[in-house]
Amino acid sequence: MIHGSGPGVSAWANWRLTIPELAKQFRVIVPDMMGFGFSERPEGCIYTMSNWVKQLIDLMDILDIERASIVGNSFGGALAIAMAIHHPGRVNKLSLMGSVGVPFEIT
Repeated sequence: MIHGSGPGVSAWANWRLTIPELAKQFRVIVPDMMGFGFSERPEGCIYTMSNWVKQLIDLMDILDIERASIVGNSFGGALAIAMAIHHPGRVNKLSLMGSVGVPFEIT
């Protein structure tokens, strides 16, 4: 599950009410994307869609997840689309909520 963007957003804030219900039937992974929530903000990091896609692929590799169904909210929906475009073999299904589909400036 990929959170949206905006001041103070985190994966927990975005999904805390949804996680318990989905966890009854699915393994639920809810990361803070780089630069959001409680993630680190590495010195000199450039926040781009390709870097966020790499973060997701790296996370899947570390957790030994070959394919996943991705739920994305707003910014998270745009990231889910980018992941499906660049790594279609890693995505099983997409569920998008208020997804952004065009370039935008992050506030």
